[in-house]
Amino acid sequence: MSKLLVRTLQSEQPIALSEFQNEDCTHNTWRHESRRTRTNRFIPGHIGIFLSALAFCFSPFFSGCGGLVVNSSSAAGLSVSATSVPFGSVVLNKTATQSVTLTSTGKDPVIVTAVNVTGTGFTIANTALPLTIAAGQTATLNLQFVPNKLGAASGNLTITTNSSAARSATISLSGTGVSHEVDLSWNPPDSSNDPLAGYRIYRAAANSGSFSLLNSTLSTEASYVDTTAQSATTYDYVVKTVDAAGIESPPSNTTTVTIP
Repeated sequence: MSKLLVRTLQSEQPIALSEFQNEDCTHNTWRHESRRTRTNRFIPGHIGIFLSALAFCFSPFFSGCGGLVVNSSSAAGLSVSATSVPFGSVVLNKTATQSVTLTSTGKDPVIVTAVNVTGTGFTIANTALPLTIAAGQTATLNLQFVPNKLGAASGNLTITTNSSAARSATISLSGTGVSHEVDLSWNPPDSSNDPLAGYRIYRAAANSGSFSLLNSTLSTEASYVDTTAQSATTYDYVVKTVDAAGIESPPSNTTTVTIP
């Protein structure tokens, strides 16, 4: 059992915390369970112990002095699963979702009174407030990022609660808006006496037949990523091989891709 050491001018005696069941917190006088009144005169070297006891007695987390509680874990506490939430690269006007888990860590329920999101493109799914999380239980907040322009974006999620450790928690948010990507791949040509130098990739609006070169430098891999495709557009793609003399082969079969 934990002991609180109280010194007086006459004696030095350890008193068990459990003995203080009905404290009368008036004018430095403590009442023992046996109703015997003891007035403690604290020597200067131990004034810190006396002040600490008063702090617990008048703590706003306790009503009256029905017990001397040293462990403040009975107050509400909150733990957040992340300090930052990166959404990564997200195609323009598309929705990416991430979640944050809240855990009630005290013996009392934690109450989420407000959630605020800042930053262009960042939102939080509908959350009924106030949100009460029982001790030891969890709740999930669902965040969304819908970029409306190319480039990096940042913001913050601020959670306000009744937690005794910290009234609010702030989580940083980040993401990057990118254009659509079209991943192309093909089978290399069969072996030939004419050495292969690389590939050229061409794109045209669907059924137009007007192809434009996408890669100014020969691609040596049998794959290519088109990052310049636009929304709501349909494209035709062909690939041509190039030999060491710079001579192109006839085009491959046509692949058609529709961008949503």
